[in-house]
Amino acid sequence: MAGPRDPGTAGPPPPRPPADSRAVLRGLTFLNPREASDAAPLTEALSAHGATVIERPMIAFVPPASWEAFDRRLAALSAQDWIAFTSATAVRFTLRRLQMLRRAPADLAVARIATVGKGTAAAVQEAELAVAVTPEKTYQGEGLLSALRERLQPGDRVWLPRAEEGRDTLADGLRAQGVDVTVTTVYRTVAPADGLGPALDALEAGRIDWLIFTSPSTAVNFFRMLPDELRPAVVRGDLEHPPPRVACLGAVSAWAARELGFRVHVVPQRQDLPGLVEAIAAMVQGERRPD
Repeated sequence: MAGPRDPGTAGPPPPRPPADSRAVLRGLTFLNPREASDAAPLTEALSAHGATVIERPMIAFVPPASWEAFDRRLAALSAQDWIAFTSATAVRFTLRRLQMLRRAPADLAVARIATVGKGTAAAVQEAELAVAVTPEKTYQGEGLLSALRERLQPGDRVWLPRAEEGRDTLADGLRAQGVDVTVTTVYRTVAPADGLGPALDALEAGRIDWLIFTSPSTAVNFFRMLPDELRPAVVRGDLEHPPPRVACLGAVSAWAARELGFRVHVVPQRQDLPGLVEAIAAMVQGERRPD
C-alpha cells in the first residue's frame, strides 16, 4: 500500500473553496429601484450573495392630497371591521396619520387586521398590533383575496388603506362576494424628480447586469427616466453590450415590464425579497455550474 505522498513532490494542492460559498452573485451589479427608506433589505440580501448594488429609487411616496376620507373612516372603525393592508408603506402612512391625530396604533386593534405578505405583517407587528390573516404563498392582492374569502360573509366591512394607484383586484373581488369595502388613499406613488442620477453612467457603460423591478411603478418610471437614445440598448441590447437581465418581484411587475419591451428572466414563486434574491442566485448558479 502506498505511503503518504512526499510534500516536496506532490502536485499542486486542490483549489480552496471560496471563503463565502454563498457569493454566487460576485462580479454582478444590480440596480435596486426601491424607495430610499425601503432599499436596505434588498441591498443587504443581494450583497450577502456577493453582488454589487447601485441604489437608485424609481419611486417616491408622498401623502394624499387630503386626509378627510381617512379620518372619516377611522372615526367609524368598529369591532365588526377588517383592515386590509396591501403594503408596508400603507401601514407606515396609516400610523403616521394616527400620530398626527395624536392617536395610538392600539386604536386600530378594535378591528381585525389582514396583510398581503410577511413584510407588511412585520410592519403591523412592529406597532404591537396582531395580524389575523396573511396568505401563505401568493403575496399579492390575489393571495389576500383568497385568504379573506374564507373568513368573510356578505355584509362584512373591510377598510382598505392603500396607494392612490393601487390595484382593484382585492376590493373588486370582495365586493363581488357582497362585502362592504371602503378604499382610502393613504399615500401616492410619484417618480423622483432627480431622475437616474449616477446610475445613468453605469447603464451607458454597460456596467449594470441586472435590473430589479419590485412594482409596476418601478418598471414604468425607470423606462420613462431613460433617455430616448439609451432605451433600445437597455431594453434590447446593442453591438457592444447585452441588455441587463430583469428580475421582477411578482407577476404584476413582470407584466408591466414585458409591456415596456423588457425580457423578464426571473419571477420568484415565493413573492418576497428573500424569495426573489434566492431565485436570481439559483439561476446564476445554474448557469455558472460546469456541464
